Amino acid sequence: MKLASIAVGVDFSEESNVALEQALHLAKTHDTQLTLVHVGALPPHTVEVPESLRPTLTEYERILNQHLDEDRNRLAELRVSCEARGFKNVTTQVVDDHPDQGLCQAADQLSADLLVVGTHGRTGVKRLIMGSVAERVVRLSERPVLVARSPVEADAPGYQRILVGMDFSSTAQEALRYAVALAAPGAVVDLLHCWRLPLASVPYFPAGDVGASIEGPLRTYTEELGQKLASEHSTPTCAVNYHSVEAAPTQGISEWLEARPYDLTVVGSHGNRGMRRFLLGSVAEATVRHANTSVLVVHAPETDE
Repeated sequence: MKLASIAVGVDFSEESNVALEQALHLAKTHDTQLTLVHVGALPPHTVEVPESLRPTLTEYERILNQHLDEDRNRLAELRVSCEARGFKNVTTQVVDDHPDQGLCQAADQLSADLLVVGTHGRTGVKRLIMGSVAERVVRLSERPVLVARSPVEADAPGYQRILVGMDFSSTAQEALRYAVALAAPGAVVDLLHCWRLPLASVPYFPAGDVGASIEGPLRTYTEELGQKLASEHSTPTCAVNYHSVEAAPTQGISEWLEARPYDLTVVGSHGNRGMRRFLLGSVAEATVRHANTSVLVVHAPETDE
């Protein structure tokens, strides 16, 4: 898989810098175009203000325009700084819109293969209420979104340990392809299949008896599928391993991440964009909010229900 274009959201915050460093690393690794996208919007006049307030409104607009001009200058300086570090294929784009919609719009216009955004906070309450812009971008975007959380430097080896949530859907397999593409030389990619039999019973037979009759064959079948995927996607520079745990996906991924060190978690999100506007797939949303790593969300095609 070749990444031809990467877009990264820039708002000059510390979290934005984390996203930029990861985007720079990926652009360098894949020798690809990187666009620094800054979104700033002047709110339109929707209400006619009294004559007495016009001077105040004019001053307010002047200050906003001044800040936007300053941000454009800072964006240009940031591009020069990137070029001074050896990153030559860097461009900038300023979008007049709200941050979430503007970033998605820019990524679409650029036909970006990846959109990188930062998020505020990693622990405590902030970890439970992920930066709203990043969350809305993940929901709205048609394109894969990398929520950058770990401070991977542009000069670092890259993603050495990657976890991929695997439910064997076409979206999860696309997530695996992205994981292998983003993996650093010598990296390890772990596929994690979380499973749990439904709590149901057949009349006259205890649920446990029914479960025992299908659990073995089902585990054997999924093990064969998982090992086949791991074998097909392993390369001389990237080892892919398959694991399974008896747990609900959200719980299983969370506990696996807490117990082991990873640089990146990759998950697929099912459902069309209309539904994602209101609720991202529960596993993807929980992983993005609570994971202690950067998280890449790969969306299902609109036809993949």
